[in-house]
Amino acid sequence: MEYRKVAYLPMTFVPYTKTFRFNPFGGMIFGHGVVDEIGEEIKKLGANKVIVITDKGIAEAGILQKVKKPLKDAGIEVGVFDNVETNPSADTVNAIAEIAKDYELVIGLGGGSAIDAAKGAATVVTNGGKIEDYDSWGGIGKPPLPIVAMPTTAGSGAEVTPWAVITDKKRGWKMAIGSAYIIPSLAVCDPDLTLTLPPNLTAETGMDAITHAIEAYTSWCNQPVSEALALKAIQLIGNNLRKAVARGDLNKEARYNMLLGASMAAMAHSNTVCGICHGMAHPLGALFHIPHGIANGMLISTVMEFNEMANPEKFENIAVAMGENIQGLTLLESSKKAAIAVRKLAEDVGLPLHLSEFGIKEKDIEELAEEAMKSPDRAVNARATKKEEFIELYRKML
Repeated sequence: MEYRKVAYLPMTFVPYTKTFRFNPFGGMIFGHGVVDEIGEEIKKLGANKVIVITDKGIAEAGILQKVKKPLKDAGIEVGVFDNVETNPSADTVNAIAEIAKDYELVIGLGGGSAIDAAKGAATVVTNGGKIEDYDSWGGIGKPPLPIVAMPTTAGSGAEVTPWAVITDKKRGWKMAIGSAYIIPSLAVCDPDLTLTLPPNLTAETGMDAITHAIEAYTSWCNQPVSEALALKAIQLIGNNLRKAVARGDLNKEARYNMLLGASMAAMAHSNTVCGICHGMAHPLGALFHIPHGIANGMLISTVMEFNEMANPEKFENIAVAMGENIQGLTLLESSKKAAIAVRKLAEDVGLPLHLSEFGIKEKDIEELAEEAMKSPDRAVNARATKKEEFIELYRKML
């Protein structure tokens, strides 16, 4: 089969002015049981020797075996690296790259950590050096090894994004490595692989996904395609996260809708960038090791309250997508219901709501605000920000 060429568009992330770029994504197979098709699809990509990048939990849950079987049935040689940690480090990614040199394709199986580690390792294999050399947007000169992403959480949406977030422990910094090259060649999205995700991780990853959707929808870089994807994602996640947390092992419809919402949110934010919630969440992860989904889930409603004056029409739409009744309310009254609905969602699914629960004190806020000021997400946030405002927002979360 002869494949058509696909454009890899530059992403300048400037405010939408009726002209916009929307980068294409790799192929996607979505639905219950599609994991069984992976061997056939990887054969089409021309690979006969692949390595699966995952973590111990995925292996112990039996998910790894569900992936290896159709690969081996298709005659594909399978290697495994199953030691990816939460917030994967540069050292781990560089170690995987040394192993992956002997393979033709990498499979990221898991949440965003495993998929981002696979992206990073695939990049180093073909571009050389270390992953620390690519801490930027557009710094990758050559396509990586082909990447297949298989999400087991409905959260990061890494299966469709041009980003890999890798922790540089030496600098205490989360690197955002970005290139259209590292959008996976194929996303295999099987909601059945998320059925064993525990309630707490379902909640964390779900709040991460809805944060992506909200920030993409309200970003100054938003454009019509991302806007439609983001608003639908808010509706899907807002109406299904509680159900997935309550009985995610049996509620296949909720798991389907959550995974679809997370992927759509990621498609949206990949072409718009996020906002200051992400800019504030990253230092919480790098400096205090707060999981990314928890950090976003704690911050997002407070950030929404700060941002809503910039575009109350959009926040009203978010409130409606979340199921809020706005009949008889003014625009400003209805727009305020968006943050209230999102905070209630975080409460209902059991997320921590205060930074003090992680040992953060008043004395830490100055450093957190300084780090948040470095975030490129500030440039497209719905409302302009200064360091003093970051200090006040963090202080509200104590």
